[in-house]
Amino acid sequence: MGYGVVPQLLTLQFGVPSSSSLVNVTEFYYITSQGWLFSAWRITTLEERDIKTNYGVDHVSPEAGHGREEGTIMWKKPRE
Repeated sequence: MGYGVVPQLLTLQFGVPSSSSLVNVTEFYYITSQGWLFSAWRITTLEERDIKTNYGVDHVSPEAGHGREEGTIMWKKPRE
């Protein structure tokens, strides 16, 4: 199905505010595959473990929160 802009409602479902002092979301896309939601975020100050703890993230790519500005956070798709 490809990718597209994530609706604002989706970000709220995952409990991530659109505006935060710790996370700045500049642009994000989603690709659902086998129950995963892939979101591209721009990370500012959070460390990987803090992102996992505070935002319920299942996996954070090595680039996220480790000295690089951009990283990919993978979310598990919620069950309906």
